[in-house]
Amino acid sequence: MAKVLFQSTNIQLFRAVSIGYLYEIAQEHEVVLLIDRVDPETRRVLDDTNLFPGLKEIIFFESAFYGDIFRKNARLHKTLKKAVQDCNPDIVVAYS
Repeated sequence: MAKVLFQSTNIQLFRAVSIGYLYEIAQEHEVVLLIDRVDPETRRVLDDTNLFPGLKEIIFFESAFYGDIFRKNARLHKTLKKAVQDCNPDIVVAYS
């Protein structure tokens, strides 16, 4: 069983495509998900351990693409660095 760090910064792309990839990966591997804020319906689906048995943790972050991009990018960098150090992933999957 591999440790997977799965990141998605675009919630629309995540809901349309990437959640299917996450579903497949979480069936057999331990997954830490890094994602921008999600709506309550998506959160409810992600919290369902029958659908995502390997999803161990969800780390939310604020997208660095709007507003004060320098400050947000610095926070995102810190969050990603900590997640990689804590998770020590075998595989990293990063979508826009």
